[in-house]
Amino acid sequence: MLNDLILNLKQNETLTESLKHRLFAFVGGIRGGKTITGSHWALRNILTRPNEKGGIFSNTNKQLNQATLSEFIKVLDYYGLHRGVYYVTGKDPERFFGYKSKFDRHDGVWSFANGAQVIVFSIETMIRGIELGWCWGDEVQDAPVESLNVVLGRMSGSATPNTLWTMTPPANNPGMDNLIYGENPIPHVISTTYDNAANLPEGYVEGLRERYDDLWFDREVLAKRVTMSGRNWLYAFDRTRHVGKVEYVPDLPVYVSIDFNVSPFVAVLAQRGGGGRQAWVHYFDEVVLRDTEVGSRTYIQALCEEIRRRTPQAAERNLYYVTGDASGRAQSVISRPGVNYWTEVAQYLRVGYNKMNVPSSNPPLVESRRLCNAIFAKFPDIKISPKCATLIMDCEFVKAKNGAEIDKSSRANVHQRADALDALRYDLQANNAGWVER
Repeated sequence: MLNDLILNLKQNETLTESLKHRLFAFVGGIRGGKTITGSHWALRNILTRPNEKGGIFSNTNKQLNQATLSEFIKVLDYYGLHRGVYYVTGKDPERFFGYKSKFDRHDGVWSFANGAQVIVFSIETMIRGIELGWCWGDEVQDAPVESLNVVLGRMSGSATPNTLWTMTPPANNPGMDNLIYGENPIPHVISTTYDNAANLPEGYVEGLRERYDDLWFDREVLAKRVTMSGRNWLYAFDRTRHVGKVEYVPDLPVYVSIDFNVSPFVAVLAQRGGGGRQAWVHYFDEVVLRDTEVGSRTYIQALCEEIRRRTPQAAERNLYYVTGDASGRAQSVISRPGVNYWTEVAQYLRVGYNKMNVPSSNPPLVESRRLCNAIFAKFPDIKISPKCATLIMDCEFVKAKNGAEIDKSSRANVHQRADALDALRYDLQANNAGWVER
């Protein structure tokens, strides 16, 4: 039976070596046990340094609450340290454990039976006026170094302050990249996913090799230094492999993905099918609508009418699945209350909301770039029709900057618009996100 609470050699090395340094980092691949390592490190400090204020933080509130603290609780439960018995959160410990609190307020404070107290926070909410003796920062690869320095500035609550950072290799954070891989790196241990293979399902790493492109595999699994900026955003695209004759199949549903920009409005049209090694996605057409083609209609009306014209069987049988730019949820200032781009799409494309998969926000660019390149590198069959000239141009020429950001410096430059590329990534995120495991 797998038990990821049994530490591997690199995790144990981190726990040992970090004792020798004021600041130490554990850099690990996917499922490499980073948060489990940090949780054990924090627990050791809780047990051995109960008179000092401790800290646990993540880059974002979401990361803190959904991952870091849930894993920390898992470790506490594993050792029989259950909430309400051995520790309380957000409460004055005096009435539970009989000691006077080190804090005036207890929002975000975890108090333990032995007198140890820990404040939890994120870079987004940042603490003020608190002196810490030890602190663990989880998933800090994207955190601004300036913010991390603010936390380090709070490490004055002990004669021997101790800080641990756990992270994946930084992809778009030059400051952090320099701290780990530069000429004068901070002390650290680098651990690959292979190092934690004994605690993972059989074949897990091999499955990642089959699905990830080589760059992401090197960075996310082997924990290598890989610079993601400056390359094509969709660097796995290969015209000779991915552009070919694909046709609209009248009997199959059409997947419509829309990006909203005034001149042009862009939609890419796809069909998909099969499963496993026979899975396929074909982009058989695109609609690029400029203001000169709209006439007296709205952009959405003109776009939807053109989609229906090019796919008459789907229009007749209502065989559409729709996704796209989440910004279209915003109400137009010239529309009546309750009307936005997506309500207009539903009206003019004549689809029910049950066939519309529009997220509340657009997918994070890091996740989106990982997914799109993994699919173009390893998906059994993904092709784009030569008819999709704008999409092909975007795939071939749009660059990345600052890691995963799409370079959209100037709309006057057709290689920096990325409208069709955006529509492509919205489609893959909505319909093929399961290709990449986390």
